[in-house]
Amino acid sequence: MVRHNGHGHWRQVVEAGDHLVKLSGLLYAPQWASSRNKLNGKGVYLSRSWSKLLKEDNPYIVYGWPDMKTVPVEEVHGLVLFLVRLMKMGIVPEIACIGGHGRTGTLYSCLLVYLEGLTPRQAVIRTWNNYCESAVETLGQMKLVYKYGKYLESKKV
Repeated sequence: MVRHNGHGHWRQVVEAGDHLVKLSGLLYAPQWASSRNKLNGKGVYLSRSWSKLLKEDNPYIVYGWPDMKTVPVEEVHGLVLFLVRLMKMGIVPEIACIGGHGRTGTLYSCLLVYLEGLTPRQAVIRTWNNYCESAVETLGQMKLVYKYGKYLESKKV
């Protein structure tokens, strides 16, 4: 089990199935990161604020997931599949929002449901235990993880 590195939520490495994932919050990015000194990001970035800070030639998605809100479950599934594709290419992908809690924890929990077959409850508890007790911040985000589990069951994935 990989645990919090003590440096805030900046590229904190956690397990997801047989793979590793980096979880981040933009608030914890290095101070040198700017539109001139771009970050080498590969993964899913859940705020448009990331778009000016990432190198253009890397495989990533900047997705406008509103803070403290949810998004359609089908779109969450597309983001999960993109992360899995990166993992199959040998990349340790990053999931990041602004604070590294709500949106990041929600997508990571959904990834655990997909990759490990955990129940949504198990996935959220694992996220809390192995990443951050403040992850998956809102009731709506919690419900989205459960909705994602039902979505996968309906698709027989």
